[in-house]
Amino acid sequence: MKKVIGLLLFLATTVCVFATDDHSDVRILATLINPNSTTPGRINTIGDVDFFKVQIPRAGTLTIGTTGSTNTYGSLLDSEGGYIVANDGGLSNNFRISRSVTAGIYYIRVRHLFYMTGTGPYSLVSQFTSDQTEGSNNTSTKPRISTRAFGGGCITKVGNYAKRQTCNDSNTQQNLEYSINRLKNPRLKNPSSNQCLTVQSHDNGSKIVFTPCQEDNQEQNFFYHRDTRKFVHTTFSNKCLDIHGGNRTDLILWSCHGGVNQQFYIQPGTKQSNTDSSASQRSINMELHMFTRAFGGGCVTNVGGYAKKQSCSTSNTQQKLEYSNNHIKNPSNNKCLTVQSHDNGSKITYTQCQANSAAQTFSYNGTRKQFMHTASHKCLDVHGGNRTDLILWGCHSNVNQQFYIRQSNTGNATPPDSALRGSVSRGSSNMGLVGSNRARHIGR
Repeated sequence: MKKVIGLLLFLATTVCVFATDDHSDVRILATLINPNSTTPGRINTIGDVDFFKVQIPRAGTLTIGTTGSTNTYGSLLDSEGGYIVANDGGLSNNFRISRSVTAGIYYIRVRHLFYMTGTGPYSLVSQFTSDQTEGSNNTSTKPRISTRAFGGGCITKVGNYAKRQTCNDSNTQQNLEYSINRLKNPRLKNPSSNQCLTVQSHDNGSKIVFTPCQEDNQEQNFFYHRDTRKFVHTTFSNKCLDIHGGNRTDLILWSCHGGVNQQFYIQPGTKQSNTDSSASQRSINMELHMFTRAFGGGCVTNVGGYAKKQSCSTSNTQQKLEYSNNHIKNPSNNKCLTVQSHDNGSKITYTQCQANSAAQTFSYNGTRKQFMHTASHKCLDVHGGNRTDLILWGCHSNVNQQFYIRQSNTGNATPPDSALRGSVSRGSSNMGLVGSNRARHIGR
């Protein structure tokens, strides 16, 4: 009889917990919120997490965070649940994330900072600011690229040249599609002519022209940095698209700077890849580890100027990294991961960080867990031979090219939430990820 009563009490308690859980622990059942809203929430039980879903209508800036006395930890995820960025609020109880985003679905994951001990109420505040009001003050849904420089305007195909002209909905020569699939080539294409913006030479002042789009033409490849509004040429990452300061019309190539004539806005309707866009612009300014599950697991470490996989240690300053503005930096010595050559097998080193160095520029794909070198279109890779060296290699889907960004200031080895999904059951030790799912040997 006592066993029956105990079972009934357990079931009653369980039902009560689920009945009072205000927001689901499961992403696919996330609470839909407005991009500009305040939503009350509560960490009901130890280990409770709350998922929210927000649909962003167009390119802009999404700012999310909590208010209240509960110490929260928040994560922003892409449409497939891929990790974008996380924040614990630092000295504040409330996390805060501000991120440039494109149109699409995003998920927000909220939990207590002290996951296995803390509970309490909070309010989730979401604010969204559209780029549309910052650009050329037009409300067109045509896919195009606008600028505020010299009175504003849109990039236009005039003959074979790219020029700034007054935005006009009916002008098909202003329609541009920006393809930013990270494993292909990021290009600006005029769909009516199937021609792409092309660099003729790498000299300052070289005019930008339209030529037939070619998949392997690196002179047509530009990465868009939403934080700075710049289109940076992928081969020479210190050169940007620029509105000529003399005639104020021609689109040219020029050394990157902070002037308004290098700032461009992707207007609503411009085709682009939501997942890859958010991934390529990830900027995470906190102490981190880069964790891999390959060959038993470990963290990227600076060993005598070379990047290697070693056992993770929260006290090892040579494992602490910042990923900001597409650079992977060790803050203790201001050195960045650097590509020595574009050959397969080339060792990755640490050299002094340089803001516009193409050799130090990587984009992170949160879905594939890959860091891709933007100039060579090859990926960071743990060497399949010695299983230690970090090298450059053609991108593939094996575990030795999968890296997880994780905080290193929490006192334990905690991969990001996305790394745990499907690998470690809720409530189990996060360190179980290192001991389980052992990587198979990867030969070359």
